[in-house]
Amino acid sequence: MSEIETKKKARILLTLDCTRNCKLCKNKSKILSEAIVLEHLADPILEDYDEIILSGGDLASIPYALFRALLSFRDKRCYIDLIRITDDLETIMKFRLIYGITFYVHNPLREEEVFSIPKVTKYIERGWLPGPNKLLFEYGNGGRNNPYFSEYCKFFNTTSSYKMTALQECKIPTNEDLFLLSNQ
Repeated sequence: MSEIETKKKARILLTLDCTRNCKLCKNKSKILSEAIVLEHLADPILEDYDEIILSGGDLASIPYALFRALLSFRDKRCYIDLIRITDDLETIMKFRLIYGITFYVHNPLREEEVFSIPKVTKYIERGWLPGPNKLLFEYGNGGRNNPYFSEYCKFFNTTSSYKMTALQECKIPTNEDLFLLSNQ
């Protein structure tokens, strides 16, 4: 049995575009050279995966592509990586196609990221994101001193379905296979 057959999680980079310039961004690292390139999301290689993690740059910037991807994997547990939630993403969440979210808190926080807190909270409290859900934050340049950071801490420390973690390095977990959609 090959290594790809033993892993049950597929991380698919839908886009590399992002307005952030994070030091720890996995999309800028050498791991991209190790990604398996997909021509389309219906590739048979993805059939054996139990869980799909949709990631990339800023998924909020490609809501329709994200929705199409979620629909194509509706028979699997789908997780998404987000840095913000837009009105389009809120609409997508109402379809309940997302199992869990990893929400990245950046430093410095932008206003739109702060306003994402109650949006994420609403869907967790309604049980629409059964999880596990995660909050990852970067310390760089005094992340804990950020005026909005205490609001994040207050919510995420009182919500049991979230795991709050300081991001020391960003790498693909060993139990995941990395895929890159060919239009990138």
